Amino acid sequence: MRNKSNKGIIVLGNGGHARTICDLVNSINTYSISARGRLKVQECIPWEDGISIPIPCKFIVGFGSLDNINKRWQCFQEMKENGGVRITLISPHAVVSQDAIVEEGTVIMARAYVGPGARIGPNCIINTEAIIEHDTTIGANCHISTGAIVNGGCAIFDNVLVGSGAVVKQGLRIFHDNTIGCGAAVVKNIPGTGGVYVGVPATNICDRGSSLCTQRESTDS
Repeated sequence: MRNKSNKGIIVLGNGGHARTICDLVNSINTYSISARGRLKVQECIPWEDGISIPIPCKFIVGFGSLDNINKRWQCFQEMKENGGVRITLISPHAVVSQDAIVEEGTVIMARAYVGPGARIGPNCIINTEAIIEHDTTIGANCHISTGAIVNGGCAIFDNVLVGSGAVVKQGLRIFHDNTIGCGAAVVKNIPGTGGVYVGVPATNICDRGSSLCTQRESTDS
């Protein structure tokens, strides 16, 4: 990493999710738990191990979670340890309760809803039109994809990916490192870790990262 102060936000990524974040930054005035005022995106950088990034800087992890969820956390932690300022972005077209807690590095996209008493952990993506109902906790480094619904009183542990249009019944727990496929309906607790759950009701078809799952996963990135 190279030392270089700057006034913009560094978006770590250069794909579709990064472009969406750039649009989000351009649309809002209050963008961060750590600073106020409107800032520009300084540049998009495709983060990899050892890449040269200006520090100190304000940054947001700008790549999605499909096949990258552990990489997202590695990037976030490395930037944090090197003095990066973790930016939290909330679309002006999202509805976030004043009683909700949104932690550092999280992005909440347009038309998303976060209810009262909800808590969203660090470095999460709450994607377009996703719903996080009241008193639900979302752990660190999770991705709740487009149109997904997590009902009230749920606990979603770290590194969970909930695919587009999936529904999680109220009061359930999903333990860490699980993937919920597009359109799945989770109707009972998922106490195991590292699984991929699809269908109605959601059932485990394989372990995350296996060759079978690489062929069959169909979650939102």
